[in-house]
Amino acid sequence: MKQVKRVVLFGIDGAGTFFQQANTPNMDRIFAAGAVCRRVVTEVPSISAQCWGSMLHGVECGWHGLTNALVGQARYPVDSPYPSVFRAVREAIPQAKLASFCDWDPINYGIIEEGLDVYKYHAPDHALVEPAIEYIENNDFTLLFFHFDSVDGAGHRFGYGTPEHLAAIGRNDGYIGRIVKALEKRGWLEDTLILVEADHGGTPNYGYGGQHGGATEAEMYVSFFAAGGNVCPGELKDMLVRDTAA
Repeated sequence: MKQVKRVVLFGIDGAGTFFQQANTPNMDRIFAAGAVCRRVVTEVPSISAQCWGSMLHGVECGWHGLTNALVGQARYPVDSPYPSVFRAVREAIPQAKLASFCDWDPINYGIIEEGLDVYKYHAPDHALVEPAIEYIENNDFTLLFFHFDSVDGAGHRFGYGTPEHLAAIGRNDGYIGRIVKALEKRGWLEDTLILVEADHGGTPNYGYGGQHGGATEAEMYVSFFAAGGNVCPGELKDMLVRDTAA
């Protein structure tokens, strides 16, 4: 088996466990021989900053203390005892190339620490793909993170699990497919760990759009997928969203 040289984490905001209901031909192909957990428990409250913070820092949200209000206004402390995975990798591999392509810029601003020489790019989902492909063509990275936000936007507007929400997941699947194809062109699939995960789910449309932040199953359970990088295929059990950083 080849040594893992790089990791790509695709974060799909608001996708919950709704991947199973969406049309995702690229993910179906990529993770056909991969590992999957379809009932990953996220954070309480099931809100973006708390969930992304736990996914990237590896601790429950009460420890990292991140909230939606805070991450857009304050930088995460560079000396926190709960570092992000970016800081952990930088300290372990000083020469590593690290990058974050985010629709929701507070992740780049207030969840990933400053001063780590992380290449940070902010744009809507669809506008992240070409710059990311260009980055892959020109950089042999160690950690590459994506945050796509349009699925959560569709959930809020139309309800989570609605045709519009599922269609947004399908579009994100297309983005993932194009980026993985760029990795394949570089000959990197065998020694790259590819991950896809949602931060939280959400409720159906009860006449005013979908919501999240509560503790219902639709809000609290998310899906996790892993392929490449010596992944053992099969179903994973008893996973928490904060396990991802490790």
